[in-house]
Amino acid sequence: MPGQRNVSIQLHDPPRGHRGGADAARAIAAYGLRRAVGATDHPPDAGDGGPDPGRAARPRPGDAGLAAQTGEGVPAPDAAAGAVVAGRDSGACDGAGGAWVRAEGQADRALRVLRQHLAACPALGSGARGARRHRGPGGGVEVTRPALVFDRVGYAYEEAPREAVSDISLTIAEGEWVGVTGPTNAGKSTLCLLAMGLAPHFFGGRLKGGVTVLGKDSRQVSVIERSAEVGLLFQNPFTQVSGARERVDDEVAFGPECHGVARPEVEARVAEAMERVGIAHLAARHPMDLSGGQLQRLALAGLLAMRPAVLLLDEPTSQLDPAGAAAIFDVLAGLHQRGTTILMVEHRLERLCELCPRVVAMAAGRVIADGPPDEVFNREAVQERVGIPVFTRLARDGALPRPWPVRVGDAATAFAKSIA
Repeated sequence: MPGQRNVSIQLHDPPRGHRGGADAARAIAAYGLRRAVGATDHPPDAGDGGPDPGRAARPRPGDAGLAAQTGEGVPAPDAAAGAVVAGRDSGACDGAGGAWVRAEGQADRALRVLRQHLAACPALGSGARGARRHRGPGGGVEVTRPALVFDRVGYAYEEAPREAVSDISLTIAEGEWVGVTGPTNAGKSTLCLLAMGLAPHFFGGRLKGGVTVLGKDSRQVSVIERSAEVGLLFQNPFTQVSGARERVDDEVAFGPECHGVARPEVEARVAEAMERVGIAHLAARHPMDLSGGQLQRLALAGLLAMRPAVLLLDEPTSQLDPAGAAAIFDVLAGLHQRGTTILMVEHRLERLCELCPRVVAMAAGRVIADGPPDEVFNREAVQERVGIPVFTRLARDGALPRPWPVRVGDAATAFAKSIA
C-alpha cells in the first residue's frame, strides 16, 4: 500500500485520492471512484441469485452447469474514474503478501509474484477466527475484552468545514452484535471507516481522540494489516470488487491470496464462503455481470473468506430483496453465534430490533442513544430524529401503555392483552 493511499479491492487512487464525504461506497467520478450501482446497471434482484444473461468468465476444468452466454454487460467505468488500484494491468493484482495472478491468455496458470511475508490465517473450523470465543452456560457468546473502543472521537474529512462525527465514546465487546442507525449524514458510515482505519489513513482529515481495534491503536496500524482481522462491507458493493479478477471464485479468493494464505486453504475458504452466501453456482461468472444483489453477496463472501474477527457492515442488504436479505441475516446470525463481533449500519428498524441486542442511534454526528432496542426506541429524542419501528408506532397510536414494543412478537402480545 505505497504511501498508504491505495485501498486494494475497494477504491481507485488518482492523485490526491478521494476526499469526499462520509459515504465511502458512493461512486463519484470526480473523486476517482467507479460509477455507483444504479437501477439500470445492477437492479436489485427479484429472485436474487438466479442465473442472468451476460458474458461468462473464462471456463475452467470442473465447471458445470454454467452456460457461456453472451449479452450486454455492465458498462465500463468512465475514463475519469482512473485505473483500478488492485492490478494496473488486465488480470493482475497487487497485495502486501503477494497474490495469484492470471497471466494474459493463460487463465488456468497461477503465478506467485511477491514473496509471502504475512503469516497464514488459522484453518477453517473450530480454530478459525471468530470461532474461538468462550461460551456461557446457555450456549451464548461470553463477551470478554473490548473489540472496538471509540474514546471521545471527533473526525473531519480533508477540507471539510466541520466534523463528520463529534465526541463519540463507545465500547463494543468481543462477540457483540451492535446495530447503528440514524438519518442521512448522521455519521454512521464514518464510524465504520474509522474502525477500519480508512479514516484517516486513506481519506486524510483530522482525527481527535482514540480508536482502538482489537487492542491496537488505529493510528499505528495500516489498513492492509487491519484487513487481516477486520472486514468492511461498503453500502455500494460495486466499489468493493477489485476489477482484477474475471471469475467470481477468483474474486472471493483475492483477499486471502494477498495475505499469503496457502492455496489449498484459500480454495477451502472460497468454497465455504460462496456456499454460505448462496453464490456457489456463480463461480465461473464474471463479477461485472452480476446483479446488484449478487454483487452484495460476492462482496460479503470475500470478507468471510478472510475469517475476520470483526465485521463492519454498512447496510449489508441494501441491494437485496426481502428473501435475499433474510438469508444474509441468517448467515450473520450464525457468525455472531460463533463469536464474530459485528457492527452493522441498518435503516430497517424492525430488522435491527429483531437481530441486535444493542442499538446505537446517531444524529448530526453524535450518539443520542445507546442500549437495548426497547429502551432506545422509547426515547422521545430518538423517535423525533431517527424514527421508530412500525410496531412501536402502532402501539403508540393505539394508546398502549409504555414502554411500547419494538418487535413484532412483543407487539402482538401487547395488543392481545389490550383487547382481552
